[in-house]
Amino acid sequence: MSTYASLLAPPAVAAPIPGREADMVVNNAGAYTFSLGHNDRLLRFLVLGADGATYYATKEGHFRQAYANVEAAIYALGTAAVELIVDVSEKGRAPKQDPAIFALALCAARGDAETRAAALVALPRVCRIPTHLFSFLTDYKSLGGKTGGRAMKRALQKWYMDKEPRDLAYALVKYRQRGGWTHRDVLRLCKPAAHGTPHGDLFAWATGKPVNFSGRDDHMSIIAAYEKVQGESLYDADVAALIVNHNLPREALPDARLKSEQVWRALLHGGDGMPMTALFRTLNRMTAAGVFASEAAAVATAKRITDDEQLRRARIHPIQALSTYRTYAKGSGERGSLSWTPNDILVAALERAFPLCFGSVEPTGKRFYVGLDVSGSMTMGEVAGVPGLTPREASAALALLWSKTEPSCIVKGFTANGSHWADRYHTALADLTEDFRSGTLHSVQERVRDMDFGATQPALIVEDALKNRILVDVFVVLTDNEVNAGEHPAKVLAQYRREVNPSAKLVVVGMTATEFTLADPNDAGMLDMVGFDAAAPAAIAAFVR
Repeated sequence: MSTYASLLAPPAVAAPIPGREADMVVNNAGAYTFSLGHNDRLLRFLVLGADGATYYATKEGHFRQAYANVEAAIYALGTAAVELIVDVSEKGRAPKQDPAIFALALCAARGDAETRAAALVALPRVCRIPTHLFSFLTDYKSLGGKTGGRAMKRALQKWYMDKEPRDLAYALVKYRQRGGWTHRDVLRLCKPAAHGTPHGDLFAWATGKPVNFSGRDDHMSIIAAYEKVQGESLYDADVAALIVNHNLPREALPDARLKSEQVWRALLHGGDGMPMTALFRTLNRMTAAGVFASEAAAVATAKRITDDEQLRRARIHPIQALSTYRTYAKGSGERGSLSWTPNDILVAALERAFPLCFGSVEPTGKRFYVGLDVSGSMTMGEVAGVPGLTPREASAALALLWSKTEPSCIVKGFTANGSHWADRYHTALADLTEDFRSGTLHSVQERVRDMDFGATQPALIVEDALKNRILVDVFVVLTDNEVNAGEHPAKVLAQYRREVNPSAKLVVVGMTATEFTLADPNDAGMLDMVGFDAAAPAAIAAFVR
């Protein structure tokens, strides 16, 4: 074959690795990769969701592919699928509850008898607040589930009756409706028997029956305070007093009240204090209202934001911290007209909170080589439905974690210049090590956003270490696994092990909810992880050690 003809030959990834044909599948880019097992496919969906379009699929196409994978996983795993859903939800491993709720509804509606029963038992563990419950019922009905069945009625009755009266009262005034469902709808559906009990009082109020508030217990005082705060004649000071005395949440107030600095201060400090999730969500609105005009107020709130114990208890996910940081620092939201002047103290606190949300990540002392996929496909779509957060920018935030934690960490961006496979020899490997070592969340995301991009060639980082005899203990590849150029990474890693470091490992961090991976499932020295699984850094550290 002439030199010119060799340039036109298809890349190695256009065919499976000899002898591994049965283990490999064609990805969305037309090249061969390994296929994930059912457990890992389900996990990717639970953590990353399938909210938006990708480079290779429309929003609808992306979801349908993920849905087919989740459904197949539930059929194959049975009750083990329910256990995984519960684990991801309870440990706060995912940025949003929606995928877990949908998957649980799918188990309850489409699983076998044992899986359906397990899903209903798990209902209060996954759907911990009424918003989750309403979403579950919406998904369950859309999937063909029958809400009038006896098992479902018993599960819904238990959901309400197992709550302490005061906690239930708080939930009734905070989460009143979603997706066309209200508490009145659900209670009429399941008909819990609670007449003459504190629960019965609350159910009567929720279903629109007359209730006498005089001389009632503490749980009804929350309801009375909610009724009172709806009055238009109250002064802001009166509203603030009701918030402080009865621990009323923001959602219990009329929208007109949420323009007052006095009201927002009461929400922030009154009662049990504003919950951490609410604090992250409303930091911008409180700033716009002037709550943090004094340095002392900003410092006190920054201390809460960077309290790792509070972050852990509230299940604040790294994506939530990252999304809040991006939006707050910008001074305006993706939607709506609200704008604010970011408080520098709070911006710095939000940046510090991001790595804390992963828990305690201790350095391994190993030699890391982190490869960022900066190809064209990584510039499309949204990670976990966060507006504007592409897989490329999300991977930069993750890479920053290792760059700041590990003493020996190379970071490089890889791609192949040009989108056609014939351009595979025109490769691009950008050294980002110094950018990440001294960078911030904002600066590293800006750095990768401005890079050139082309085809996906992840083997480049291993080839670089092989060519330059760089000692590496673990290669970490952050990618959408849509490889379409170069050699199979598994083959190059085998050569690197023979010639440089026989103990070298490879971790593939998937940034989209596809079924593909570069990691060879038969190689104990390779690991597939889900991008932005909150448990991923600790799991990777254990694997590396």
